[in-house]
Amino acid sequence: MEEIIKQKIKEVIKKDSLDLPKRYSNLNNKRMYLYNFMRKQGMSYKDIAKEFNRTHATIINGINRYKDLTRFNDSSLKVDTECYEEMFSNTPEPKQIYNLVKDIFKAATIYDLDIIKRRLENNMYDIGLD
Repeated sequence: MEEIIKQKIKEVIKKDSLDLPKRYSNLNNKRMYLYNFMRKQGMSYKDIAKEFNRTHATIINGINRYKDLTRFNDSSLKVDTECYEEMFSNTPEPKQIYNLVKDIFKAATIYDLDIIKRRLENNMYDIGLD
């Protein structure tokens, strides 16, 4: 994750007191949005948990809950996270990079080989040998 984005997130967490143990629904919605956003930016559950003074299990649960609420078009979630969506909407998701050698060794079926083929076509491999 870029340092500028990371700093912006830290400022938002402090400003909105999202790292404190308050359980108001509007704060929970904001936390869940940021958990999901940070995870999409490539942060580990452990690193996200550290930023919010939570456990990794809380982060996993929050991300799953956020996905459920999004799927059901929860109106309070939309209202509570609208400002965050505007703030972070121009942030591109990092492109997932895979290791070709690892995928080849893991491949056990024709389906796995088809995935490798599609990833090659989409330039999704770091061709460097680790």
